[in-house]
Amino acid sequence: MPAGTLPQTTPALAGEQLVEAAQTYSQEAWGQIFDSCYPKIYQYCYLRTNSPSTAEDLASEVFLEALRGIHRYEHRGIPLLAWLYRIARNVTADHIRRSLRWHVVPISDNSLEATDRADATMLRHDMFAAISQLTGDQQQVIVLRFFQGFSSEETATLMRRRSSAVRSLQHRALGTLRRILDGPSGK
Repeated sequence: MPAGTLPQTTPALAGEQLVEAAQTYSQEAWGQIFDSCYPKIYQYCYLRTNSPSTAEDLASEVFLEALRGIHRYEHRGIPLLAWLYRIARNVTADHIRRSLRWHVVPISDNSLEATDRADATMLRHDMFAAISQLTGDQQQVIVLRFFQGFSSEETATLMRRRSSAVRSLQHRALGTLRRILDGPSGK
């Protein structure tokens, strides 16, 4: 390569081309998929499990499952990310079911934290506990809408539902969360 010239980079693949390349196990395609989707899948797993290390393991498992199943994927105009979210939902649900059998209580090494920090941690724990009591679809809509910032339309596409169904599901989920967080006293 002549001095002063930059190596040519290939343009990013999109949509159907990306899927076709991934189905041939192209490292470039999988690298692009991983780079663009892993942060969102990790965050989804983290918000469902409240554990960074578990979220890393589950997100990795999602991509392993995607690699194993890519030959069955058919591009129908729906983003590949929607398919990955569906895998993530199944993987996290399986993990949660398994962990209910072997409940582990995490031990904090920061037992002398300030009161404000402890209050924030307790509030966060209460929120995660409340979200975990929702149905799988309700959990998914709350995570996608409020923690990952997707619009109703984007969430509908990712969940393969109509926008009106997502808004209704969101409304029911928020009502259930309100009742859970208010507790039996109905504050």
